Amino acid sequence: MNTNSLRAKRLLLILAVLDTGCAERPEVPAMVPDINTASSVSSPKTIAISRALGGEETNFFMTSVIDNEGFRKALKIALEKSGLFRIVFIDLNGDYVLYPKIVFQDMFPGLSMRSVFKVDYRIVDGWSEKELWQRRVISTYDAPLAEALYGVSRVRKAHEGSVRENIQSLLTQLSEFVAADSTRDTSNPAIKPAGDPR
Repeated sequence: MNTNSLRAKRLLLILAVLDTGCAERPEVPAMVPDINTASSVSSPKTIAISRALGGEETNFFMTSVIDNEGFRKALKIALEKSGLFRIVFIDLNGDYVLYPKIVFQDMFPGLSMRSVFKVDYRIVDGWSEKELWQRRVISTYDAPLAEALYGVSRVRKAHEGSVRENIQSLLTQLSEFVAADSTRDTSNPAIKPAGDPR
């Protein structure tokens, strides 16, 4: 999609929601998928979530978008609930470090607001910084009129839904990573301040 058509589409979205109030920031709890039971696989190792990249801050006079810190918090809650790793860190390095990078987010306006969300994830060894795993996860979510009457609320709910779907897909793929990596020994009893190898 070229720049002009993207701008035109965003303008239509702005016009569609302007008469219903200010943009609403996606809420962290609503971005966390339902996790009723812990994963059937579990690693004895820890994982740290690096700062997310590529997100945007919601401008309350424009439209709702997914921001880096809110996405990172939702990831932490979901990983903790999943039980895939022994401990999930934010500000300390773990045996693994997860790097999330938002590479695309967009909203397609209509009676049902459709959010498209693409994230590049990679995991590195927390001590050697060797890359162990990477995936691009693409998710979509349609927020129908029945889910929220006002346009700004549907936009928010669509974003929240696409993040939930994205994280749910990530957890499924991470369970495969944990199962395949169960024989790898990268654990280290020391904990050091988190760095960013990128």
